[in-house]
Amino acid sequence: MAWEKFHHQRYLLATMGFLAVVVAYALRACLNMCITVMVKDPKKPDSKADFDWDQKTQGYILGSFYIGYAIMHVPGGYLAQRFGGKQTLGIGIVITASFTILTPLAANAGAVWFIVLRICMGLGEGTTFPGLNQLLAAWIPLRERSRVGAFVFAGTQVGISFANTVSGYILHFTDNNWAVAFYFFGILGIIWYGIHGILLPFNPCQHVGSLAQLCRGADGHCQRPELHYRNFHSSLYRPRDYQRYSDGMADRLHGHLLYTDCVRYHLSHFWIWRDSTLEWTQN
Repeated sequence: MAWEKFHHQRYLLATMGFLAVVVAYALRACLNMCITVMVKDPKKPDSKADFDWDQKTQGYILGSFYIGYAIMHVPGGYLAQRFGGKQTLGIGIVITASFTILTPLAANAGAVWFIVLRICMGLGEGTTFPGLNQLLAAWIPLRERSRVGAFVFAGTQVGISFANTVSGYILHFTDNNWAVAFYFFGILGIIWYGIHGILLPFNPCQHVGSLAQLCRGADGHCQRPELHYRNFHSSLYRPRDYQRYSDGMADRLHGHLLYTDCVRYHLSHFWIWRDSTLEWTQN
């Protein structure tokens, strides 16, 4: 009975992890669609957009998120090891969601404040993958980890497509009221955090029965997996690892260009709600 409960808990963890990635990517990507109606189009003098930011300023706004995101990955890994993946993942997403709700306020305050807010969003979301990796390592047996991880991290593409599609329809049906999109995704992130906090325990050692036998040592205490720093050090000298790193970087760059620049390109040819739906096929 205890093993069946543990098995069910792992399915729940995989589902919540997948939804966490969907929400995290939706929070970062919703701006890509909204900025097309926030900023005045030089080709349309009668545009009713609220801001007159040039292309350079828009680039700073869209790219500033990744400053905080890159900075927080290593500290996020430490926080996940120190306080657990559940807290690190949940608090990071709820911080990002809260800043998303504040996006209209920051945008109206000026481009500088908007950039600062986007950096803070990146700091919050930078803990997402460290927290998820710690949860997967604590809950999922090694023989199942690649399969479960593939399912969880598939939420990246789903989140981008979901954000672009829903943002497009929100803008279409609210007469380009872009603030509603940020409120929607921010509230969605907070709802996820509440469900995450209620359903998931802090670690598998809080369960009893066969699960306790899996994660407890002979002295009855939970044991943390040994970190093999020697293996990590040796990976710095293997050419195949650098191939994996370069493949990952190329994939991330491709995804970033796809869901930022392509959105703005298609809007010159399609209605916004058609363009948002088209993003599903591109991702």
